[in-house]
Amino acid sequence: MAAATAVTANGTAAPAGPAESTAVRTARVVVAGLLGLGCGISAFLESYYAIGAWGWIGLGLLAAALAFVVGATAPRGRAFWLAVGGLVALWAWAVLSSTWAESSSAALLTANRWLVYAAFLVVATYLLRDRPAAIAMVAGVGAGGVVTVGYLAIELLGYGGPGDFVSRRLADPIGYPNALGTYLLVGAFWPAVAMAERARPLPLSALSAGVASLASSLMVLTQSRGVAVAAGASIIVVLGVIPGRVSRAWLLVLVAGGLAVAAPTLLDVYSTAGGNRPPAARTQSAVHVALGVAAAVALVWGAGLVVLRSAPERAKAMLATVGRGGIVVVAVAAVVVLIVFSGRIGDAISRQYDIFTHPGQSTADTAGSTSARLVSGAGNRYDFWRVAWHDFTDAPLLGVGAGNYPVSYFRARATIEDIRQPHSVELQALGELGLVGGLALLLFVVGVVMGLVARRAPSRIDPTARALTVAAAGGCVGWFVHTSVDWMQLMPGLTGIALSGAAVLVSDEAQGGLRRRLLPWPALAVALVVLGLGAGFLARQTLADAYRISGQGQLARAPAGAVGAANRALAYDGDLLDAYYLKAAAYARMGDYPSSRATLLAATRREPHAWLTWALLGDLDVRGRNLREARRAYARALALNPRDPSLRKLVRASPA
Repeated sequence: MAAATAVTANGTAAPAGPAESTAVRTARVVVAGLLGLGCGISAFLESYYAIGAWGWIGLGLLAAALAFVVGATAPRGRAFWLAVGGLVALWAWAVLSSTWAESSSAALLTANRWLVYAAFLVVATYLLRDRPAAIAMVAGVGAGGVVTVGYLAIELLGYGGPGDFVSRRLADPIGYPNALGTYLLVGAFWPAVAMAERARPLPLSALSAGVASLASSLMVLTQSRGVAVAAGASIIVVLGVIPGRVSRAWLLVLVAGGLAVAAPTLLDVYSTAGGNRPPAARTQSAVHVALGVAAAVALVWGAGLVVLRSAPERAKAMLATVGRGGIVVVAVAAVVVLIVFSGRIGDAISRQYDIFTHPGQSTADTAGSTSARLVSGAGNRYDFWRVAWHDFTDAPLLGVGAGNYPVSYFRARATIEDIRQPHSVELQALGELGLVGGLALLLFVVGVVMGLVARRAPSRIDPTARALTVAAAGGCVGWFVHTSVDWMQLMPGLTGIALSGAAVLVSDEAQGGLRRRLLPWPALAVALVVLGLGAGFLARQTLADAYRISGQGQLARAPAGAVGAANRALAYDGDLLDAYYLKAAAYARMGDYPSSRATLLAATRREPHAWLTWALLGDLDVRGRNLREARRAYARALALNPRDPSLRKLVRASPA
């Protein structure tokens, strides 16, 4: 076949080699689309949160990554290698931290998750070697988002809608309001905005504008402050960095205007007094309004596109000038409003900051207001972050070990909220992995940012490249900002959407036509070591969890079988506390209290500072009428978790 030239993501020409066969190219596009769709529908699958889901997926990704690095053309450019290098460095340092962490099992679990993310980015970037594959992946994510938005609208219109709420905040199908809000932002809103901005075909563009509007209304129903911050930050980046700002800005203004119209009814759902779930009539009313607003947004956007297309060139130029002027007027008006109300805004910020820095203050101040939760500083994140920062300052180089934040949190917390991570990916990296972990995370971010900067050039002249960049950058920034104040990085489905966007940003669309260029042998050797070791660690923990789940299912009907399953789990992961707990519970059901107690004592030797093990030991001693030993165990648990009111009661109730 004749050689040609290909245009890279930077807009430069590169010599092209023999083209791929049609079958190979088609296969890449299909797999890319399925990978995106798998992330896009993850809301229905709890975002693959449990290792029983992402562990098996990860092994498949590692196998695919191995096939690519051995036999496929290597990606070009520093952005990809920095991003992947950052994730691999997080994995490697987390693995090493298992040697000094109290819970090596938690350290390896965290390491395995980072490796799966690295494998996902490698596979996605190897797939996205031309435009059709990138379109397929983003379209797959967007299709999943559209299905989820449609499902939620239908579900909330029915009388079962209130069941999707937790504390009057929309949570299902994921089950966590903040995660659902993030999903709607990165998996539905930004792909829809990108498609609407693309403006071809016109009916699909208008429909996409309506989907973006409906997704924004559903985000309000989650009442997630983190999503509000993430949405604002991603809008600033997408408007400020990516060309095509005028049309995008007007689309966002249109969506924001519709949201302002729907907001009173949407916020009314949360303000309902009493109960964990709002009345069905409230949710139905909110969705009716949201659908009406979405239809209006779609019609207005579609009509505007029709007018713009049919106008003569001179009129188009005039409309573009008017559009720019209108955006300037809106921006100036916003600045004026901020200046006029700066005193009130400053007082409100000061008041909310005071609430934020004093965890444990009642959130009842905000529960009865229609909008106060979204602008309130109430909550316990300050306490979460304080403990993580102390972990970092106590061990600035090494950290306490990946996944080992709970040990210090339960000992030092100032509230009674039970959490297992500090609700910030940056502080978790610093507190658990020290400066090395923080630098590794920064390396990943720098790689993605470099990819975004590189895509500015083609986005100026190519509407499709611009739409892909909008969807990718919006998803990446939205996810990263929200996981800076929450724990979205622990949800592989959500993180996969962000990594799909990262792959679009760091990939080179010209690679499909470039000459075959495999990894040099030193890099290939390193890749094979990482993939081999990583697959071994991941397989062991995945199998251990599978046996634990099997034993849990046997506990009530066949406790002896549960003991055997727990032993098999411990053979793969000797520090898995849940397997010790299962084994102890099975022995207790069999009436073998000495063996049950010995099992729990063995768990305390594995992790001496795990308060739950001591509490379970106290419970077992109470059942065995060994009350003095029970008091000692409860007292030990209380020393490790001094804020727990139940433990205090148990210690006081136990005889001295």
